[in-house]
Amino acid sequence: MTNCTTDWSNVTLATFNQTLLNDTSLCTKCTCPLVLDGEQLSWVRYYPNLAGNVLYAVLFGLFLVLQLFFGISRKTRGYMIGMTLGLILEVLGYVGRILLRYSMFEFSWFLMYLDQGVHVMVGGLAWQVVSLFIFSCLGLDFYLRVSRASRKGVPLNPAFDSLRAQRSFEPWFIVSLSLAVLFIFVRSVFRCAELQGGFGGKLANEEITFMVLEGAMMVLACGLLTFFHPGLILGAREWALAKWSRGGD
Repeated sequence: MTNCTTDWSNVTLATFNQTLLNDTSLCTKCTCPLVLDGEQLSWVRYYPNLAGNVLYAVLFGLFLVLQLFFGISRKTRGYMIGMTLGLILEVLGYVGRILLRYSMFEFSWFLMYLDQGVHVMVGGLAWQVVSLFIFSCLGLDFYLRVSRASRKGVPLNPAFDSLRAQRSFEPWFIVSLSLAVLFIFVRSVFRCAELQGGFGGKLANEEITFMVLEGAMMVLACGLLTFFHPGLILGAREWALAKWSRGGD
């Protein structure tokens, strides 16, 4: 990225190049500031950190390769498809942030007209928060019911006795899944709050907060869902037994 030492402290919207102001896609780092008189001219108010975004892109890429390997070798195709699609989007997202660093002004005008899009995104994220909360409550209720039944001596499905006896399943698999859900929940709550003020809002322009509450949360969640892969913990037999089927099948 070209180093420029332009001093914008004495430049105002009135004295700035009006051609560039009216079409910021023509701007470069040397010809335009990211923010001028409080007016955001670029996609975001900071240059994305190269090292941090490369690190996250590489980590998600590594998880993607491992998910494909485990999914194919352990025949957990449904899980593999969901994780693969999500990880591809994560990699693309951070590659996009790396590329954004070198083209901060291209299409920035589009952000000014994204209010409706922001509302849709916040609505989707809010639904994700609600659905994760419901999933967590149902999962906790199921776990507590099974635990109480076990303590009372109620017989459980003998087909899974060997699985329940494995410490890799309980507590480690249960704990890893719970933590992954928690990390994704924190990330979703953050994204809702971040986009409440739109792409030009204060929270949407704090990179450290983004890298911790978005990037780190998803790295931790995807790491747990990869290294505690159900195909590794459950095994082929238990995975096949746990496969859903229609009533009467």
